[in-house]
Amino acid sequence: FGLVAVCYLALWLGVLTLGIRAAVRRSPTPFLAAAAVIGFGIITSNIPQVIGSIHADRFTYIPSLGLAWLALWCLQSSRLFVIAALGVGLWSATNGALGHQRSHDYKDTDTLFLADVAHHPDALNLQLQAAAIKQKRGDLKGWRAHLEEALRLRPQWARPLIELAAGKTLLAREGAPPEGPERSRFILSELQAAETLLRRAAQCKIRSTDDNKRLSLNLGAILIQVGRTHEAEQCFTAILAAHS
Repeated sequence: FGLVAVCYLALWLGVLTLGIRAAVRRSPTPFLAAAAVIGFGIITSNIPQVIGSIHADRFTYIPSLGLAWLALWCLQSSRLFVIAALGVGLWSATNGALGHQRSHDYKDTDTLFLADVAHHPDALNLQLQAAAIKQKRGDLKGWRAHLEEALRLRPQWARPLIELAAGKTLLAREGAPPEGPERSRFILSELQAAETLLRRAAQCKIRSTDDNKRLSLNLGAILIQVGRTHEAEQCFTAILAAHS
């Protein structure tokens, strides 16, 4: 355990102890405060019931209020109570304003991910989520920018390369000129670029079985389209061997 984990565990144990003592002594204020801290944390932990959410700032609002109530309760007989009350009130008002501002980001999942990636550009998974949203909206420039940023953050990560290759394949299928020799050259160029990306991804350490399967399937499909059926057969044979 790191220092942060030890401090967090100590805080939880302290709050739990106060809550149990409050329940025994029938003191409603500290009991409700402890319940706000621990109870809400348990509900959102995915332990009693899987709710499918990862940790988010909205999960800290109610526990923060609980900690504020506990702080005031502990200082109720102290000369510092008025100062503490003013401090907690100011802190709560500030966080309430920030919470209200942040609530607009929770309009829907797409808005949330795009807002979060703007605040945390170094988060790899957020970059991938934002790329998927941009692709769904038809914003190929934004889609490519998020995937390239993910690659910049972790150059040996296979998934952004696989996604970029899939985009190249889609572009070859749907973005080619309607007819003429330019169409064939465009399609071949995009498929070759997709193959290069997948070959590069194959050199990376791939931990996900799904990523490995997608890589082989996509590479095999590209090889079929460019007439290299023997190599494509090797890709598909490798997939069957891995899943037999």
